[in-house]
Amino acid sequence: DKLQQAIEVDEFSCMQTSLARRFFAQLHRRLFPKSPTSKDLHLSDCMTRMAWLEPKHLDVPSALAETAQAKKAVSTLRRLHELQSPGDMLAAMAYAWRGITEAACLRAQLLGPAAVLSSESLENGSRDQRLSTCSDAFGADEATPLFILAVLRARPPMFSSVVAYAESFAARSQMLTEQGYALAQAQSAISFAENPRPDQLSNLEPGEWERRSAEVTTARVGHATSNCRPPSLA
Repeated sequence: DKLQQAIEVDEFSCMQTSLARRFFAQLHRRLFPKSPTSKDLHLSDCMTRMAWLEPKHLDVPSALAETAQAKKAVSTLRRLHELQSPGDMLAAMAYAWRGITEAACLRAQLLGPAAVLSSESLENGSRDQRLSTCSDAFGADEATPLFILAVLRARPPMFSSVVAYAESFAARSQMLTEQGYALAQAQSAISFAENPRPDQLSNLEPGEWERRSAEVTTARVGHATSNCRPPSLA
């Protein structure tokens, strides 16, 4: 009986997902912005300003930021705006977060032979085994900076609109799952990008924050000046 109930629940969930995709496929053009909004452009600008950040500045081991899982997460985040269903956007965010969490498992390699988990076992192990190992080896508080770094590297197009769209149409039940948690992490990444402070960072060299900020400002002024030059009369 329990097995049959589980099958029925799974079938109902699949039907709901299918209907939602069809519904939003029809209304996506009316509900989702056709082009980047002012908030999207502002967020993209904020992320560009923080493009100089390195893993060390978020206290993230460089090895974790370069894993296959982390790179897949960046690729997934860049394509969020191409999805039509808020449910699919949430699922993709959760997939990216899960990939980041699994990548964080590799930190166990830094803890000595007894805690080593090979990359091969990460790829071949079951999802439940991977997530269980990740939970033990790497806490969410430690994985969040890695996710923020992935978002900054991806600089997802129309990210503000994507997050707002997913939040607006997410079911209450979804907000209590991995998808809701991933959405919260995405919101944290936006907050970090829009309001960065030097006291949030680690391993800053003396004067590095001021120097980096000045470099970004100088580059932006130079770009704006080049765009405003009159055409050559030659």
